[in-house]
Amino acid sequence: MVIDIRKISNGAGLARSAYQHERFYVRTFHLFIAYPIYSCFLLLIIYLQIMDIILYFKIRSRGSLDLNVITITNHTNLNKFHQKMTETSNDNHIFNSLSIKKMMVGQIAQYVRSPLAEYVESNLHFTYYFPSISVNIISIFHCFLSLISIKFFSSELLFQRRIGILIFEFRNFLDCLDGVVFRAHIKNSHYKSYHDNFGFYIDSLSDVFGGICLIIGCLLYFYKQRPFRSIIHQVNQSLSTRLTAIFWDRDVQAYEDLLDSYKDKIHQQTLQLTILHSPLAILIFYLWRYLSAISIQDYLIIAIFFDRA
Repeated sequence: MVIDIRKISNGAGLARSAYQHERFYVRTFHLFIAYPIYSCFLLLIIYLQIMDIILYFKIRSRGSLDLNVITITNHTNLNKFHQKMTETSNDNHIFNSLSIKKMMVGQIAQYVRSPLAEYVESNLHFTYYFPSISVNIISIFHCFLSLISIKFFSSELLFQRRIGILIFEFRNFLDCLDGVVFRAHIKNSHYKSYHDNFGFYIDSLSDVFGGICLIIGCLLYFYKQRPFRSIIHQVNQSLSTRLTAIFWDRDVQAYEDLLDSYKDKIHQQTLQLTILHSPLAILIFYLWRYLSAISIQDYLIIAIFFDRA
């Protein structure tokens, strides 16, 4: 009787492969049960991806300037247009008033921090009860929180680094809140940057300062754990990436001028919508969302939280 050794080995290999897959699924299941934080993180990822899929279809169906406007030919209609635009923006649904900036901002900022900040204003009436708290005060305060977080990020204890993450995430929340408060003060909820305001530059510098504090905290931690020279290049790259946040709003403004500016001619509006709905433009928006400095900062924070930095 002749036995084909190849068949025996192949059968054993298939059985071993099936066993390994089954073991992997069991270990993954027990991991999510034993560590609920991983389950919450998985749910967060699923939530963000579902919202991004919805965003894609919202972009494809969005009209000119987020309104179904065909033509506006005189000053009266233009005033009605801006009034309608403000009324639409006052609705705090995530996808309402879908401006270009909202398409290009990071996932966590759009789907987590901004809705919370808008809830604080619309439901808790922050500016009504605290009218003396200006946007610049909020920006200065979250700079102070950034300084405090350095101490925790540089700690060798994971628990203290996670406390630093909570402090820094509260700082990121305040960064969203200052924009909401500013738009509430000027009575315009349209989600965009106002470059002619001095507070814009304070907010931009405070964002860069926050990123620098995060990098300094990580640098001090790495200095305690690893050879210092081996990470200088990585830190320089991270610092350069964070400094690009200064120019992020400038690029967003360029896209707003192209796709969200008022056009009084039908063929110009048609051209705007054609560019906006094109797959290439949407791909550019999503690349901005996933690879911008703010998103990379969020990735770093997640890595620190799970001790994978």
